Amino acid sequence: NFSLSIEDMILEMIELTIEAVDASPDISYANRNKHIIGLLYDRGVFNMRNAATIVANMLKITKHTVYLHLRNHTPRNEKETCTTSKQG
Repeated sequence: NFSLSIEDMILEMIELTIEAVDASPDISYANRNKHIIGLLYDRGVFNMRNAATIVANMLKITKHTVYLHLRNHTPRNEKETCTTSKQG
């Protein structure tokens, strides 16, 4: 459906990501939000306007907490680069 707004797309992606994380027995409740925010970052959600506010509201956390997790998140493709560049 092309009538979805950007916000609707963000909400749908957040809901799907929350369901996936909650279904995973490997992710502890303490790390739940960190994993959700990391996955959303890897999927490009935070490139969209107001995404941090929408994610914060959906996860019932502050926008500052979202930014904290974003600062501490290392994207998947950079993890490999960091480990190989330190060896040189």
